[in-house]
Amino acid sequence: MFNINENIIYRPGPRVVDTLEHVMGMIISYQYKHIPKYCMDNSDCTSGKCDSSIHICFKLNSEGCAYDKECISVNCENGVCKEKISVDSSGGGGNYGGGGTSSDKYVYVDSENKPVNVEENGLPSEIFNISEIFGLRQTLNLGENFKDAEITIKVKNEAMKFKLDENGEVTLTIPDYGSAEITISKSGFKNFTRIINVYAGTLNITKISGEKYGDEFKFKVTTKDEKPFQDADVEIYGEKLKTDTNGIVKMTIKTIIYGLKASASSQNYKDSNISFDVKAMGKLNIEIPEEVKQNDKITITVRDENKNPVAKTMVLINNDEFTTDANGKIEYNATTTSLTLKAEKEGYISSEQVSVALKKDAAFENETYTETNNETKKDTYTRDNLFSPQNLIVIAVILIIALIIFLKWRKK
Repeated sequence: MFNINENIIYRPGPRVVDTLEHVMGMIISYQYKHIPKYCMDNSDCTSGKCDSSIHICFKLNSEGCAYDKECISVNCENGVCKEKISVDSSGGGGNYGGGGTSSDKYVYVDSENKPVNVEENGLPSEIFNISEIFGLRQTLNLGENFKDAEITIKVKNEAMKFKLDENGEVTLTIPDYGSAEITISKSGFKNFTRIINVYAGTLNITKISGEKYGDEFKFKVTTKDEKPFQDADVEIYGEKLKTDTNGIVKMTIKTIIYGLKASASSQNYKDSNISFDVKAMGKLNIEIPEEVKQNDKITITVRDENKNPVAKTMVLINNDEFTTDANGKIEYNATTTSLTLKAEKEGYISSEQVSVALKKDAAFENETYTETNNETKKDTYTRDNLFSPQNLIVIAVILIIALIIFLKWRKK
């Protein structure tokens, strides 16, 4: 039923322990309903596992193969298997021994002789860490460990398959630009899939001119090799433009903003964008006389940080609006006890709020005092005349007459 392995019998100096080990292997194989294969050492066991103590190859459930079957497909993906084909180069004795080299292949089967899926190792993510490709023809080298692997590229429902050579190198012809699904297949490993972008090239956008509010800003779009790119789509501050034959777009920007974006795009090309600032034309400052008195007519001047007068600037004075003339000036009559001023103009940074306390005018104060004093004197004079001796006698006579009339009226 089972013959002792001829490798044991014919090798130099066979030992009794070898025969005992082989008999033990038969007992173990009968328990697991598998036929063992003798291993010269652990490295010889290519179709199963070797126990380091008895050097017997056990084909147990943890293996990826079972004796006496050969898989037509490398991974036995469809479960189509045929009987083992064994070639003995020495022509030696029997299916289970001999000194020659065998081409036996195995696939694991269950009790009903059906292939069982074996868990495969996953390919490392580092094998293909590319996220984008430029151009439709690319040469890749994944290394000798991936020789005979296959790469499938699918773009817009069109797929192409390529096989790596003995050095793990392959030249890909990609069907089209856009989002591509790359799948790497290798026997004994799970398929590795990654989505990448395939571009015809990349765009580059730069700012040529323009710094401040109201300036005409110019941008240039080029390819990677700095060639002007015509008809690129450029978007700036919500406005969409097209580049001319020189790759230029122009736009006058009337807003103060920092971190504004300009983006350039075109079909099949990788987008590009930059950030830039639109600075203020300047900062406003208010000039007012150091000393202001009530009823003074004063001149208020608005200038920028370079001391240049700024025309047509709105100045709020005590919440009333005034506009500077061509020389940045305003003539104002100060009639209140204080002034609050602030200057604003589009394209400029507003001035700080200025508060001024007005001094009282001396002549006005004296005039007011004199009028008040005269009124006081008049009141005092009137009061003094009312209580003069003559007036008191008259008042007394009137009171006596009134008393007499009252008494006569009581007697009646």
